[in-house]
Amino acid sequence: MKFYIGEMVVKIKEIPEHPVLKSFFRRPAPVDSEVTVNWEVNVVSEQDWHYEAWDCVDGIWFTARRGHILKYDGARNFLILNVMDSLDPRDLYWIRRDLFGGFGSVSCQQIIHSSAVIKDGKGYVFSAPSETGKTTLFNNLSPYVEQVNDESNWVYQNNDGQFMLVNQNYYFGLSDVNEVPLAAVYLLEQSPTCSIVEEVDVMEAFTILLSIHAPFDYYDPFLEDRSAAIRHLQKNFPIKKFLVNLKPEEIAETLFN
Repeated sequence: MKFYIGEMVVKIKEIPEHPVLKSFFRRPAPVDSEVTVNWEVNVVSEQDWHYEAWDCVDGIWFTARRGHILKYDGARNFLILNVMDSLDPRDLYWIRRDLFGGFGSVSCQQIIHSSAVIKDGKGYVFSAPSETGKTTLFNNLSPYVEQVNDESNWVYQNNDGQFMLVNQNYYFGLSDVNEVPLAAVYLLEQSPTCSIVEEVDVMEAFTILLSIHAPFDYYDPFLEDRSAAIRHLQKNFPIKKFLVNLKPEEIAETLFN
């Protein structure tokens, strides 16, 4: 069976009976579609991996969390997810982060260390180093927007040349919209007042947008492809700086009006 996730085609032998994953299979792909990656999902009742681990062993990259382990077997082009049959609600955050990081990386498209929101059918992405305000901004905007993810977001350019933001909420049954046009990509910098700066340093932007990234962090088999994708984004889409404070109304007014 083949399904679309983002614009890529994923082939899976058997659809898992798991409440967290059931909405991933909402968009069937044609039988003759070219497969980007094979996906194997195993629902398990006991954890047989070490929590909080990243590594590459015998050509298989993996990242492990409390509720799941995600592996990439490059030789077979398989993304393998072992997930616990019962999950703590906190585990859902990490599954989202790692799965979309994995799918986006395999697709060789732009995976950005960022928070992202949707406003009036358009996507806004905010990138910054860790501990500099992405999650705070994400939370401050919550009354005005649909929140997508505050850690890892997948952007790609479609066949019409339009950059799109993948709406992760769709794949968890929380939205009927699977992707939206990308309206803006901002680098964040804290400031007493909010404003938008049109010019940014190219190398600074590249470093922030690329970043150490889920799911494989330092053991990243897709680093070269991700680097090329970020350069393509910089060349073909305006990257701006958003000087931001902690006042939700001023933030929303500056961004959306």
